[in-house]
Amino acid sequence: MITQRYSITIAAPRETVWRTMLDQDTYRQWTRAFSPNSQYVGEWTEGSHILFVDPGRGGMKALLETVRPYERVEARHIAVLGPDGAEDDSSDEARRWTGCRECYSFTVTEGGTRLDVEVDLDERYRSSFDEMWPQALQSLRALCEAPSGG
Repeated sequence: MITQRYSITIAAPRETVWRTMLDQDTYRQWTRAFSPNSQYVGEWTEGSHILFVDPGRGGMKALLETVRPYERVEARHIAVLGPDGAEDDSSDEARRWTGCRECYSFTVTEGGTRLDVEVDLDERYRSSFDEMWPQALQSLRALCEAPSGG
């Protein structure tokens, strides 16, 4: 397992970046870089489970270990979801993801917010993530910096 880091500075207050990143409607827009109908099921509440899914394609189940509004989110993947929504935590594929973390940090900077993303993953997914995360972050920035502010 490796940890990949991605970062972007967005010319918007961190509250706007937080809201745009995590509200369902805008989440669906910026996460298209990962999957065409990407969405989540659940609430961004510390200690709760959340599902990251693309209906009919599957996804991941995660435990939200840390949720500090406008500052930090830490999620730990605990299962892979099949296209039918069935949880899998024991197959080879599931073991590649179980225990992996995704962390988002929101830092106030002069003129905006720096968003830092840390993602644990199997080395075989590195090139895909190195392509998808920058695209997703550019989309997020465009949403945040739009006149309506996400």
